[in-house]
Amino acid sequence: MATATRKISMSISSAKKPRSVILTRCGRHLSIEPEKLDLAVNRATHGPNVGLMAPVSLSLQEAGWEVTFGGGSGVIALEEPELSALSSRKCDTLLLTALPTIAEGLICYDRGRIDVAGIVAQVYYAFPRARIGVIEESTARRRQLVRRLGELGITAPSVDTRRPLRTARRLVVSSWYGLADDEMQAHCLDMVLVLDATQAVSERGQLALSMTGARFRLFGLLPRDAKLAPSTVYTLRATFGFEELDLPEHGQVERPVRVAWIPLTAERESPQMTTLEWKRNCVWTAPRRNRLVARLAKGVADRDKVYLGSRSPKLPSAIDEYPTQRSILLTESIRQAAALAERLPKWPIIAGAGEESVLAERDAMLVKQRQTPKASPACAIVTIDGMTDLDLNSTAVVLWCGAGPLVPLLQRGQLVVPCGEARPLLIIDFSDRSGPRARKWTRRRRDAYLDARWTDFGRHPLVQPVEQFLKQFGQKRR
Repeated sequence: MATATRKISMSISSAKKPRSVILTRCGRHLSIEPEKLDLAVNRATHGPNVGLMAPVSLSLQEAGWEVTFGGGSGVIALEEPELSALSSRKCDTLLLTALPTIAEGLICYDRGRIDVAGIVAQVYYAFPRARIGVIEESTARRRQLVRRLGELGITAPSVDTRRPLRTARRLVVSSWYGLADDEMQAHCLDMVLVLDATQAVSERGQLALSMTGARFRLFGLLPRDAKLAPSTVYTLRATFGFEELDLPEHGQVERPVRVAWIPLTAERESPQMTTLEWKRNCVWTAPRRNRLVARLAKGVADRDKVYLGSRSPKLPSAIDEYPTQRSILLTESIRQAAALAERLPKWPIIAGAGEESVLAERDAMLVKQRQTPKASPACAIVTIDGMTDLDLNSTAVVLWCGAGPLVPLLQRGQLVVPCGEARPLLIIDFSDRSGPRARKWTRRRRDAYLDARWTDFGRHPLVQPVEQFLKQFGQKRR
């Protein structure tokens, strides 16, 4: 299969009359009316492209078109999961309750922590009236999966060109060619799970998924550490769309994170400064910057909506969604923590052992006096080393006052909690406009947040991933 880079291309008309377009899903393909609209998804093969409905819709709306969606959902309705038959300790509740609400998506998991057969078994037992197809191209891995399912009490045949299906079954493990078997009745399947989502990029996968009248829900499993070429990313999005369900561990979920940005212009940098000099003088100990940071931290702790609204219109409503739990002011260094502690006299400090040894005597004494064990104060100034053993699940708001290009504040393990205990987390960051270096690093932090699927507060979680996709693959033609 050719792997040429794909583009979404669009002709933007200059007509002044109101323009409307209808987007409809036909099986796994996207239908656009009127057909004469010069909008094309250029691909090397005629594979499924219904996953591109979101970027196509956004592009059309930005070009002034009125977009409506026709034909209903286009997929078979799925009943709510019956969770009583599953072990509550290992049940991936969030995943199972999301499946009936999504037509296609990716299930991202941590390799080595997730039993793929366990996911298939949970889906099988949670949806007792659903017909399920499981796709795996490798014969050896299909046999291994069938054996593992047998251990979990599920009898599932393995189907390919040499082993056709003899009798219709509720769960079938198949190759792409086996999916086209007449006895398989793929057009009647309720759900298809692709055990390796990248196999859907192959020519066999694209042809199999392009079958007429396919109304099953489609989900692909993808390791979080998978390294993907741009052409693979494009085809995965065209096939599975932009919905992602995260599985860090069975029975565990990752807390949802949103980001609120606060504009900031503080001490200007000098071109002659090294990075360390700039951080020390213009970030960590800068009087004007620290005054603004401390005032914002106090406004968050006191729920001062008038002040917060003056800093950002979205901030009061963001704080309303995180009303009672702890707020922390996360610093980039112990020097920054000491400088902010002088402006926040009632805030304790949580730092790593011996961090104060690099400080001047007066600042070291201040840190020792204010240092607290890693308990649960309502508000605290925390260093990066102090985050190591901190219980983040009792923290609702993290105000990040560092200025580097990366965000070393949250380790993935600290955000993983049992299903049913996942509380949302708000990160408040500064959109620093104090100089070229500050602006560049702000952009890098934005990209790092998006890579982690931490999207801006007040926007739909899928909008920014779609915009990122269009930035990479979109191309407008006039």
